[in-house]
Amino acid sequence: MASSQNNIPWSVFGFMEGLWDVKKVMKLTYYALFLDIWLIILTKHGVFYLSIENRPDLTFGSVIGIAISFAFISTFILDICYLLVVLPLIRAKYNRHWFKYRADYGNAERGYVRLSQLQDEALNNQCEFMHKRFSEVNDKLVVEKKELRQSKLIAVGLAILIAIEWYLSSPDGTTQSFVDWLWNMLRQRDEIITHWGVGFVCLICFVGYAIIICWPEEIDDMVYFPPLYNRNEELKEKRRKDERERENEIERILRDKNE
Repeated sequence: MASSQNNIPWSVFGFMEGLWDVKKVMKLTYYALFLDIWLIILTKHGVFYLSIENRPDLTFGSVIGIAISFAFISTFILDICYLLVVLPLIRAKYNRHWFKYRADYGNAERGYVRLSQLQDEALNNQCEFMHKRFSEVNDKLVVEKKELRQSKLIAVGLAILIAIEWYLSSPDGTTQSFVDWLWNMLRQRDEIITHWGVGFVCLICFVGYAIIICWPEEIDDMVYFPPLYNRNEELKEKRRKDERERENEIERILRDKNE
């Protein structure tokens, strides 16, 4: 029993340590806002209304319904909303009126090659070391892509949830949702702060976060592999030398004709 009690503070510290991770914080906020909205819909009160005395009058079916709706919305609806957000961002970034294609895009830094080049080289030479290196980098890249996509979905979901909660929350703060709680806390400092202002600022913050996270970026699929990089550079230099020789030959032929 004593051992179990001693572990409680360490569990709390472990939970607080996880709050340094922005991804975990946003995921926790997504869960809280989702539950907050459903409690407002079902009981007219949000999460911050809950206490030992004030327990929500929910049936087992309501709990199952919340779980199913969470799975459906987070799996299907959120993907559609994400596409509706990211497509205009892609169009905005690559607008031909202001987007300038970088001439150096795609050029490898010293010692780096494309992951696809390393894969082709490993398959052509049946090199186990190259294939192992490709697998390590590729697996890491797949995990990073998956985590990034989840972060983008959560960011879009947060913007949508805060908008819905702001709409459902009562202007006098009686629903005791997240927006109401934040308004009541800030109003203790300055009574001039309004419920509408708090909700609007929250919406702007979450929308701005969603735009920053969902802003399209080129995928970095470079891998450090100097032997292949050096060989590619030698081939490029050989092609440049051959082109110069052909140009000199053409100039010589034209000069002989003019003479």
